Parts: sequence; structure tokens; C-alpha cells
Amino acid sequence: MKQLLIVAALVVSALFPTASQAQNAKYLAAMEKNLLHLDSIQNPEEWMSKAGQFARIAMAEPTEWLPSYYAAYCQIMATTRTKGTEKLDEWLDEADKNIEEGLKRKPQESELLTLKAMSSFMRMRVNPMERWQKYGGISQENLAKAKEADPTNPRPWMLQGQSVLFTPEQFGGGKDKAMPILNTAIDKFNAFKPASKIHPIWGKEYCESLMK
Repeated sequence: MKQLLIVAALVVSALFPTASQAQNAKYLAAMEKNLLHLDSIQNPEEWMSKAGQFARIAMAEPTEWLPSYYAAYCQIMATTRTKGTEKLDEWLDEADKNIEEGLKRKPQESELLTLKAMSSFMRMRVNPMERWQKYGGISQENLAKAKEADPTNPRPWMLQGQSVLFTPEQFGGGKDKAMPILNTAIDKFNAFKPASKIHPIWGKEYCESLMK
């Protein structure tokens, strides 16, 4: 009798999913839809529009960190696609807010710390000579934290290699110094396995382009 009750319960569970299961399916569907063709976006307006869509998912899913992550990622990517610098601080302020929201949901998440470093790095673009000392230090600090939080994550290594590559040789940068770091990043990209199909996978192609 007990076995029959267990079987019946399993059948009912399969036929009539719980509210939490239905909500999870809705969340995954929304995330997958917005991640589709994400890497094909070219202009900053599209990136900011996509950021707004992820921000709305984040509001609907207060326990999930990935929507806030992708909202911030899109806002940072918008700064890499704009020619001027007048919007950079505004967009990066928004990105930083989303990063902090994500960290409230998952403290010490390597991917969020990587974005935090990336945001600081992009702030230097507004005025490199005046900002490199402050924001360069913040960026490197967060890259170190990201590596420590997840040694398998290739993205902090890629961003460190990029930073060294674009630093003048007289200040300790250049291609010779960057290549070992970028090689480490590629090795980690080759071994990296995302936790799910909606977790971050970006960066390998860009890393390879830096090495050419």
C-alpha cells in the first residue's frame, strides 16, 4: 500500500507541477529568450534595451543573481560600443547598481566580481590620465577577488591579460607580458564548464583576438 501511494504521488507530481516548478520554468524561458543572439548585438542602444529586459526579470526574481548580472553586462557592453564618452559614467553607474544587487543575492560570485573589475576598467576611458590610478587599482583588486572566488573562471584572466596588453611597456605592460596571462585564460576557457545553459560563457573568441 505504501509503495502504491509513493507511485501515485510521483505520477501526480509529474502531471501537475508545483507553483515553484512552474515559476522556475517561466524564469528559465525568459532568460533563454533574452540570451538568444546576445552576442550579435552591435550598437549601444540595443545593449541598453536588452539590459532593461534583464533588469525586469531581476525584479520578478528576487532570489536569482543572473538577471542582475546580465543587466550589468549589457550596460558595460554598451560602453564598449559607443564612440563618445558622455554616457559612460551614467551607464556604468547603472551597471554597478545591478552588480551590487547581484552580490546581495550571491555574495562573492566570481562572475559578478569580474564585471565589477570590467566596469572600473571602462571608467578609465573617460579620462585615462586622471583615472588610471584610482580605477586601475579597483579593477585589479576585483580581478584578484574573482580569481580567488572561482579559480576555474577564465574571464578574470582574460581581462587581466587585456589590461596588461594595453598598458605601455614602460609601465610594465605590452604583448610579451600579456601573452602568458592570455594563454592561461585560453586554457581555462577550454576546460570551463558553465553551471547551466544560462550561465556566462562569453569571452573566448575575444581572448583569441587579443592574442593575434
